[in-house]
Amino acid sequence: MSDDFKEEGYPQRRELWITLGIVVLVMLIVLVGLMAYSHLPRAGGNGSDALTALTPTPAQNNPVASIELNRSFSFSGVNLTVTRVGEAGSYSDDQKHQSNYVIRVYLDVQNPGESPVGIDYQALARLVLPNGTQIAPQLISIPPVILPGQKQTGYLDFPVNQQLDLSTLSLHLGKKAQVLFS
Repeated sequence: MSDDFKEEGYPQRRELWITLGIVVLVMLIVLVGLMAYSHLPRAGGNGSDALTALTPTPAQNNPVASIELNRSFSFSGVNLTVTRVGEAGSYSDDQKHQSNYVIRVYLDVQNPGESPVGIDYQALARLVLPNGTQIAPQLISIPPVILPGQKQTGYLDFPVNQQLDLSTLSLHLGKKAQVLFS
């Protein structure tokens, strides 16, 4: 009699384990789905809300000077505006800083054209000192490709070894485009 009981109970146990396995699998799928859904951008959002919320604002360490400019110029069919120039001992988001001071040039860039435009800021941008010395950017936060109709905001960091009067400096982009900070 005990042999008959084992044979009859075995299919019931097997069905129980299969049912339990299916329930656990469904729960895992629901959990993964909820986690994925919670990390998707919200409907109607601009897509940058999550990045904006997570990106801290860089802080100046030992601020020296700052000037508001809002001076515009064109380069390769792209409109660039130098909005502000600041000088500080360093900035909190600049880990490569190897000089006593940093001149940060804030830019707004917009491509009114119909095709992407690339600007090699590392090769083209130069901070020009009053004595004619040209300094290449050390840190570039603005993307090098500007898509049609897109506006980008960022900055170029230039290393300097001494405090400078910002109004005596200028930004050159290539050989023809320049903005005086005075």
